[in-house]
Amino acid sequence: MKMLNEEFNSFRGLFPLKVYIGGPPIAGKSHFASRLASGYGIPHLHIGDLLAEAKQAGDQLASDINKKIEELKDIEVAAYEKTKKKKDPDIDRNSLKPRIPDDMLQKIVKAKISSSACLNKGFILDGYPRNAVDAQAIFLNPIPDYVAGSDPDSVTPGFTTNQKLVPQFVVMLEAEDAYIIQRLKEIPADKK
Repeated sequence: MKMLNEEFNSFRGLFPLKVYIGGPPIAGKSHFASRLASGYGIPHLHIGDLLAEAKQAGDQLASDINKKIEELKDIEVAAYEKTKKKKDPDIDRNSLKPRIPDDMLQKIVKAKISSSACLNKGFILDGYPRNAVDAQAIFLNPIPDYVAGSDPDSVTPGFTTNQKLVPQFVVMLEAEDAYIIQRLKEIPADKK
């Protein structure tokens, strides 16, 4: 079936559009990503949406994510209780939003862009990966039984690039510090 799908797409000249949009906070990444995604009819992959979707999936990754979130909440509650004074209010465990570890975010993004919808249609990655380590975990595959120094000309020794996942286009937005500060001031306090 996979071969038939690839042959059909190749014959018809249908190729997935894969775009990464990056830049500083509040620069408009999500705005332009959503407009591109709706214009081309392809998935807009925002890390917050992917995390929410992954937590609800009901698979092993969702179980691992939910377990890790509870562990991180326990750590935050314990740290608060340790420094809490008598007149301080109790902490609301449900309002805590701990930061998910990078390795879990990498698994979530890689699983999503490896899905058939993204492989066939493409995707717009909105601000993620944030650094080279994230990009390496998502777009590169380790070479089994790799011997160090066996490929001295390689940019990524020990890894091969997964061409089906790597974006074809990278859009980096820029913004002046004054613009970012002004935009931050305009955001309502409950949205920050």
